Amino acid sequence: MKIIDNNIKYLRANYPELLKVVKGNAEHIGYELTVTKNQEPNLVLVKDNKTFYLHSKYNAVEEAKKWIISLGAELLQVEHLLIIGCGMGYYLDEVLECSTASNIYVYEPDIHIFNAWVHSRDVQKVLTNQRIRLFVVGEDDLLQTQFTMHISEYANKSMSIIAPPIYNKLFHSIIDNVQHKMKESLYIQMVNQVTMDTFQREWVANILYNLPYVVISTPASKLKGGARDVPVIIVGSGPSLQYDISYLRDLQSKCLVIAAGSSIQALEHHGIIPHMVVSIDGGIWNYKVFENVDTSKSPLLYSPQINHKVLEHFDAPLIVAALSYDSVTPKLVEAEAIPVFRSATSVTGIALQVAAYMGATEIVLMGQDLSYPDKQFYSSGVTHISEEQIAELLSDATELIPNVDGGQNSTTMKMKITLDDMELQIKLISLNNVKIINSSRHGAVIEGTEWIAMDDLARRWGRLPKVDFDLHSLLIHLTDEEKLVKLNQLKVEFNSLSKQTKDFGKRIKDLLSNINTLADKLANSNIKTISSRLVEIDRLWTRITRQPVFETVYSFSLRHYINNYMKHVTEIVETENVRSKSTLIVNHLGTLVRVMDDFTPELIEILSDAINRLNSLLDEKGEKTS
Repeated sequence: MKIIDNNIKYLRANYPELLKVVKGNAEHIGYELTVTKNQEPNLVLVKDNKTFYLHSKYNAVEEAKKWIISLGAELLQVEHLLIIGCGMGYYLDEVLECSTASNIYVYEPDIHIFNAWVHSRDVQKVLTNQRIRLFVVGEDDLLQTQFTMHISEYANKSMSIIAPPIYNKLFHSIIDNVQHKMKESLYIQMVNQVTMDTFQREWVANILYNLPYVVISTPASKLKGGARDVPVIIVGSGPSLQYDISYLRDLQSKCLVIAAGSSIQALEHHGIIPHMVVSIDGGIWNYKVFENVDTSKSPLLYSPQINHKVLEHFDAPLIVAALSYDSVTPKLVEAEAIPVFRSATSVTGIALQVAAYMGATEIVLMGQDLSYPDKQFYSSGVTHISEEQIAELLSDATELIPNVDGGQNSTTMKMKITLDDMELQIKLISLNNVKIINSSRHGAVIEGTEWIAMDDLARRWGRLPKVDFDLHSLLIHLTDEEKLVKLNQLKVEFNSLSKQTKDFGKRIKDLLSNINTLADKLANSNIKTISSRLVEIDRLWTRITRQPVFETVYSFSLRHYINNYMKHVTEIVETENVRSKSTLIVNHLGTLVRVMDDFTPELIEILSDAINRLNSLLDEKGEKTS
């Protein structure tokens, strides 16, 4: 059987996604198969009218060995190793031979090079190596983003990024881009971990406190198709909003206007009522956004982790949508009709998805500066944070990014991350033939959008017929009796969850006791005793992870602690020495279980508070129906 046939058979069984880039012919325009003087398969490439040999014309294996030696031991003695460019496999062979990395990620930017490798050399020897955790082929920017984000979820220790010299010549810009994305993905993971650690109790409390409102809100599925064939404007609170906000008075009868988060303050300040407000943030500052706003005029689309005080004091109809990382809401309410949107670092990222979900094919971003032009922070009318807080935030704006005027704006690393995430959302939405326009004067360049001044858009849309955007007709209006039924159903779920949590706490303490015993006896006990203890710990941990309350609440509230533990699972599983394995379990699983033990009393208290809040709401609805 030919090499190509063996490789295709293997890829079909083990890497079906990689098989998609394998073509019937190994040679393409600008690519020609050849052999080295040593009779090794090689490839000749033509790039920018220049001819390159992918490997040495004489000895490809020897060239790869020399490259590995030139890297030095330090680069290769890391836990995680990303290699950009594997060539015809020679470079990867040497990486696997010489590197001690237990997690190797491979990115080959050129599908034709991978195709030539599959046609010319055996790929099974490399791809069957268990240390290769991820193998990706293609130069698509979205693919690179997803690839680096995936790695960042698992990279927990030292990491190196390497590329063969020929790739630095042929794909220099791609390598720079991947390195940049990898750096930002790791930074995002770090920020997310700190955020989850800081707000874990607040977020789960918000969700549990908000569930009584969730069950009586209109699911966002009722909005599907509600903006078909009309432009949608998503309004942010950036300083550029003040230049164009006057256009909204006329355009709100021609376009669907969505206020993203704090921009509702600026719109009210200028006497403009948006058709809908979108808000998701769980912090108390988000309540301050709405504290002095008339909340009776525009429906609010929210996600359940929003600060609970917002819903308690909001007078207009409520529309609920879930975010992808929320494991609590779908388990406690009948959530089939509640659409789930991808998590985003900004409310605008969610508003974009909502607009696309509503059927919009043209979405305009307004007041979305994602930077601080001329050291301006918010548009006029946005007042929920003090001048001192603004000054402190501006002092951190040491990064520079391109603006739509051809110059540069100052911004923060956090805002750059927000921009990157928004660009990712835009790329995904654009795949469905949705056009995104940026009209934010002097703001940041947003990749994937076309910049058009609001003057031009207003002239174009001024000729459109007026449309009635009364979303109230799409919403569900429950009677108080119907609300009572739903709230009583939720009360049953709350009481059950409270009981489960108390029982679960006992299981956690039992497991923690076994882990502590293992730690105490690790040095002096025999292997048989240690192995027996490991079996019991594994049994208890397996039972814990299968409990509904773990899947519902703990996996959400303690996500980053669980993710940290999961980064070590491969090492634990692959460690054969019983004492070494035990040490890893004590250190890593022990840390997670202690956090779970500490969290349980807090969760019990939150659930008790949630039940009391629900009872108060039941009393209120009961009085109305009596």
